[in-house]
Amino acid sequence: NRISVDFQLIDEKTDENNSPVFRFQVLLEEVAGSEGEGFSKKEAQQLAARETLKLLKKSPEFIDSVFAAKAEKEAFQVQEEMKEETFNEEAEQLEEVNSNNITNP
Repeated sequence: NRISVDFQLIDEKTDENNSPVFRFQVLLEEVAGSEGEGFSKKEAQQLAARETLKLLKKSPEFIDSVFAAKAEKEAFQVQEEMKEETFNEEAEQLEEVNSNNITNP
């Protein structure tokens, strides 16, 4: 029941002092959360995470969209697993028929 959390690098530049500036966005189940900018990747990610946490606290719609994306992802995974099981069963049946044909021509 965990939510996947990823950070996507949005921008990387240098400021007027030639210091690096990074901009990251939080993705919760591939749903875009808040962005954060900082002089290190860690700082930018932490700010983005902090702002996304604020968004989670004040926006039920955002929470709903994250859980909807998670449910969709899980449904897709179940479908893929079922397809793989069906394929494996059909492959086993075909293998059995082939081996019967070889031993009983």
